[in-house]
Amino acid sequence: MYVASRIDHDDRVREALKTAQQRGIPLLETPRGELDRLTDGAIHQGLAVQVPPYSYAHPSDLVEAAVDAGQAPLIVALDGITDPRNLGAVVRSAAAFGGHGVIVPERRAAGMTASAWKTSAGAAARLPVARAVNLTRALEQAQAGRLLRDRPRHGRRGRACR
Repeated sequence: MYVASRIDHDDRVREALKTAQQRGIPLLETPRGELDRLTDGAIHQGLAVQVPPYSYAHPSDLVEAAVDAGQAPLIVALDGITDPRNLGAVVRSAAAFGGHGVIVPERRAAGMTASAWKTSAGAAARLPVARAVNLTRALEQAQAGRLLRDRPRHGRRGRACR
């Protein structure tokens, strides 16, 4: 965990430092300018953690997890979402409605960035996001297995799948 030099040690900072020490996360004091560079100018409040890239699920994993749990799969498929904050908001909503995952195209679509993760308000930790090389083909394969059913969608483009 990167900690800005001369940071004000309020209760939140003390709690973050204590948690990092309890979990064996190394602490590195760094100048605030270096912290700004490491976070690409994002709001960091004097603390930053470097994490590995998001690990995407495979589209079939989403359906299988629902079936294994004895539930009808509720998968949200997104096409044309290029703003990571919109992806994060959809992940948050899908989790709130009991969804089993979100599928996005591999190219020309938003990914699970720090911004998407933050906007999901923690839902990204519970709800898997899968990337499909070809979104249409992934949905057709799921439908061929009778695991998804078409439902009308409110809007102009596409269909919602459940």
